[in-house]
Amino acid sequence: MILGIYGHKKSGKTVLVEELTRNLTEMGYGVATIKHTYHKDHGLDVEGTDTWRHAQAGAKIVSLSTDEETFYILKRNLKLHDIESQIEELDPVDIIIAEGFKGEEISKIAVGDIEEERNTVLRYTDNLDEITKFIEDGIQAERILEKLPGLDCKKCGLTCAELAALILEEKKNYQDCEYFSDTVDVETNVNGRSIPMGKFAKDMLSRTVRGMVTSLKGVDESKVQSVEIRIKFKDD
Repeated sequence: MILGIYGHKKSGKTVLVEELTRNLTEMGYGVATIKHTYHKDHGLDVEGTDTWRHAQAGAKIVSLSTDEETFYILKRNLKLHDIESQIEELDPVDIIIAEGFKGEEISKIAVGDIEEERNTVLRYTDNLDEITKFIEDGIQAERILEKLPGLDCKKCGLTCAELAALILEEKKNYQDCEYFSDTVDVETNVNGRSIPMGKFAKDMLSRTVRGMVTSLKGVDESKVQSVEIRIKFKDD
């Protein structure tokens, strides 16, 4: 989940980000934050330091490692989506809170008396508990959505996101999805891309593989809880 926080200068944006980060971390969620600034001279690197000298010499990426922290300085601008993707690759989190980025097409919280941008879902008026609950519901809905096939076939009458929201509200359940199997969890990847499978295909594949591996010497059928098979085809 990614959520933007925007408002005028000194409106309390950073304080809200701090409070949300503290609350969500205490609740056990992983949080990442992104700060956007229009000031060109506002950077992590300081003129004269070794890392500054590395960048001046032409390094595209500069990394500083200490016993407790690791910093990366990328000497070019990235779009919010690209920053989000890199955060997920470095260390997946439950939510990314982006301070600034008011023009991005993401859900946003307005702070202060600023005019509302598109996709503004709430305005901060000392309603920290309401915003925290909104975020927690969003995280839980995303976790539910990850278990659904993501086909948006609407055979249940809903998109996967709409079904996930109703499952969260306990108005629907996973079995309302025609492609969800409650008997087995099967994940199939072809060339690194996840391929959704219907209930019939999941059950058939799982029974075939289970029957095959349990016939092998040294495999105790009663203790088989999961099976992982990776096949790499060689070119002829």
